[in-house]
Amino acid sequence: MRKIVLTIFLLSIIMIGCSFSEERVVKKIEKQFNKCKGYESSLNITISMDGNKAQYKMNEKHIKDGKTIVEIIYPGKNNKITSEYLNNKIIINNPAIEQSITLNDFKDLDKGFLAKDIFDNIKKLKFIEEKEIDGKQYFAFDYPIKDKNKYNNKKILLFDKRELTPFSLEILDREGVTRTIILYENFKFLP
Repeated sequence: MRKIVLTIFLLSIIMIGCSFSEERVVKKIEKQFNKCKGYESSLNITISMDGNKAQYKMNEKHIKDGKTIVEIIYPGKNNKITSEYLNNKIIINNPAIEQSITLNDFKDLDKGFLAKDIFDNIKKLKFIEEKEIDGKQYFAFDYPIKDKNKYNNKKILLFDKRELTPFSLEILDREGVTRTIILYENFKFLP
């Protein structure tokens, strides 16, 4: 009887020691973000609608003074258009026509595709599972949505388990069909 109790006790300790808590993972990600000056990443975005797919490529850079810059790389007709987010102000610059526009008091813009929004809402992430894709390990989280609608009903965010950086964001509609996939490529924290 003692051996059985001791075995159960040891197995419990081993299982507790090997498991991780959702809270601990989120704290590690938050700590990683808090110790950097910012980050930069390339976004590869695929939007699926009514059997058609559209591709977009953007560069995103965030500096902790509150400034986030998004530059459209593809499609070519939008090449080099930048949006600069600074608190509640947006500056949109189009070098092709040599014009820019500034929008002040712009509070309600959904920036849910930006990594900055992910880090701002890091404590709201709900752990779903660990996943393996192409031999790499990822943490999958349910990412909260401010304004759900028919096409934007659920978001699943994957973080690279080793690097603790965003890997992808999948946006699903009410029927569970993937409408948007955002890949955060070459994501790096700025020292």
